[in-house]
Amino acid sequence: MKTTNKIIIIFFFFSVIFFSSCTDFGENTVVTKTNNTPCDSIPSYREGKLQGIVWKFESFEDSSGTITLPIKSQTLPCTKYEITFHTNDTIDGYISCNSVVGKFAVIDDSTIIIDKKFTTTLTGCEEETISTEEKLYSGLRNVSSYKITGNKLHLYYNQKKNILNFIAKSLANN
Repeated sequence: MKTTNKIIIIFFFFSVIFFSSCTDFGENTVVTKTNNTPCDSIPSYREGKLQGIVWKFESFEDSSGTITLPIKSQTLPCTKYEITFHTNDTIDGYISCNSVVGKFAVIDDSTIIIDKKFTTTLTGCEEETISTEEKLYSGLRNVSSYKITGNKLHLYYNQKKNILNFIAKSLANN
């Protein structure tokens, strides 16, 4: 098979994944265990569990308590910030318009190591989302511990001075 054909097939594959991933519960959906929410139809929500949940990124928090929200693209409606820790110790997800894949290890109830060499696509995303992407990549590469409170995941980095805040979105297809 020629190199050109391989490139076309790879491009087609990633295009299908990217555009099929635009399905979402909605911009303001909060996953809870109350009536009339997306998780009510999921019988085994796994509250308090890290693995098997799609975690939607909510905010950065620094040591002074300042909270910074992710910047959404105005021209790409499918811009997503979400990760999933799978039961086979892999992590994957989307940071803006790029996908990420890597490995992680849970050491105990609060310690986690994410492989600093996770793989990411290099799609040229919108200029406005670059700062959020870079900050999120840096945070994920330096995570040292985590805490789950209800349907919220907090990933701590920079000697626990900074936090990446996530909310449970749905169960993953492990």
